[in-house]
Amino acid sequence: GATLQVDSVLTIGSLAGGGDVFVNAMEFGLTVGQDNSSTTFSGFLFGGLTKIGSGTLTISGMLASGAQINAGVIKLGASHVVDDSARIVINGPAARFDMNNNDDTIGCLEGVGQVALGTGALTVGSSFPVPALNPPATYAGVISGTGDLALLRDLIVTGANTYTGKTIVESGGILTLGASNVIANNSAVTVAAGGQLTADVSAASETIGSLEGQGDVSYNFGT
Repeated sequence: GATLQVDSVLTIGSLAGGGDVFVNAMEFGLTVGQDNSSTTFSGFLFGGLTKIGSGTLTISGMLASGAQINAGVIKLGASHVVDDSARIVINGPAARFDMNNNDDTIGCLEGVGQVALGTGALTVGSSFPVPALNPPATYAGVISGTGDLALLRDLIVTGANTYTGKTIVESGGILTLGASNVIANNSAVTVAAGGQLTADVSAASETIGSLEGQGDVSYNFGT
């Protein structure tokens, strides 16, 4: 098949097709979406991209190194099309990572934009390098939908999330609540043995649907 090799920072109007793209420039060195069109890419992309423009880029092949979404939407066209070690950074408050009812695992979640689960399940922290999580990543956007969120590593969350599925802190995971009302009131929270749910927010409050598991929970809430 066809191959595009990007050896320096490059901005293009859109990305479509089923070939391979290798980005050898800086992280997120390929910028896509200048023409504001919506396209589908079903090939293999290694090296990371930056999404701009108002259009939607649907990934149905493999996104191997992550993406930063400054504007518009990156939508998953199937489950498990993002590599487990991928870094997803959603910079624009209106920018969106749309899981489109699919399940996937990513290495790290950062930024202030939106994650739309639909009915899908998002697992965060699978294979992301430990040094990059020191300090832990912070996600200040909003996760919506009826799907689940599972954590395998450290994540600080400060947005008023609305997803109603389960919140699962697996062994080795640490979910830090950095503000009030981070977890939806009807989200069932499970903290597995070896996992931690922690919060230290003065004069703040949190309501969850239920709490179970054998992990550690520590808090210093106002109420």
